[in-house]
Amino acid sequence: MKNYYGYSILLFLAVLTYSCSDKDAAYDGIRLIDGNGAVPASLEEFATDIDVIPLHSDEPVDVDYIGIYGDELLVVDSRLEKLWYFKDFQLVSTLSAKGRGAGEYDLINYCAYSPSTHTLYIAPSNRKCILHYDVPSMRYKGVTQFADFYSRSFDLTDDSTFVMVRRFDDGRFDMAVVDANTGTVKKSMDIIENGEGFFMNVTSRTPYRNAVGLDGRINRIGLLEADGRFVAVDSFRFADGLPEKVVRNNSSDDLSEKLKAVSYKFTEHYCDGMLRPVINENGYCFWYSYHNPVDGSPSRLHLYGWSGDREIHVQEFTVPGTNVRISSFALTSDNRYVDAIQGPAEMIMDSKTAQSPLARRIISALDNQNDDNPVLIYYRIPGF
Repeated sequence: MKNYYGYSILLFLAVLTYSCSDKDAAYDGIRLIDGNGAVPASLEEFATDIDVIPLHSDEPVDVDYIGIYGDELLVVDSRLEKLWYFKDFQLVSTLSAKGRGAGEYDLINYCAYSPSTHTLYIAPSNRKCILHYDVPSMRYKGVTQFADFYSRSFDLTDDSTFVMVRRFDDGRFDMAVVDANTGTVKKSMDIIENGEGFFMNVTSRTPYRNAVGLDGRINRIGLLEADGRFVAVDSFRFADGLPEKVVRNNSSDDLSEKLKAVSYKFTEHYCDGMLRPVINENGYCFWYSYHNPVDGSPSRLHLYGWSGDREIHVQEFTVPGTNVRISSFALTSDNRYVDAIQGPAEMIMDSKTAQSPLARRIISALDNQNDDNPVLIYYRIPGF
């Protein structure tokens, strides 16, 4: 860590325990991350470069996913049926093409965007293809058809090449570099585990290089090169991750065993995921899912970072004077995290604590929104 982090952050890091190091031997050198080790933190005291920016729209907007490409934003609704295109935080156009015909989708399983060609790519949830749309007109442009696989998650390594996690009818998964126009597989990589829930998160997109998290029983974070080479930076396991039996049952052909795995995921505590990873010369950080806390509170996200011999490990950030918990919906190209808050301002106020300056900014922004539309919170994790 560097001195410019500030005294409060150094003090925060100093109190964290190094719970991973003494468990390495039991897991053949794979570090353990304990989800119960995350501690509360105030966003204002921890983060830097904080901005509060409303999304301007004459129609109601809700958020399940945000893709940020400079001053262009893609927002997918919570039903995975509609996508809004914003430029400079002002709504420009809307894609609503749910259906079964050409250029239509059942649900928006995943999407990506090329700012240079103004092309939006959408992977439907139950079709072996990726649909192309012009932005901002949202006119259907064509399709990349696949013969024997579905795209589970994908991004662009350049304007004519996808990198994606593929799912086959027999339940297998792999990663592949695929021609975005023809669907031809340029290279396949057997570097992820089979099983539902294993996925790739591509963020920090720069030409020909992406920070990637591969989520499995052993999680790997690294850089994905344009030619499909995965360069690992670190590996770890969650101390409270899914038991191996549950992972096996999740992929079982036996319906009763699969149902046991599904039941476990809905009722028992576990950690998984590696959302929006950032990698730089200092180390790396990412968000992960903390499911079904034992105290009965809702599932949430935790932030984890590793830099040399120090950890950053926090629960969702607090904002004094409100009941909001800040985590992350998106990541910008300059590695700022973005969260979305929406709803009446009075719903987020906490009368038990004095409003901080950031709380007042958020409440003011919400008060000026029509239709309870979202307000975005941009912030940076120091050092990343």
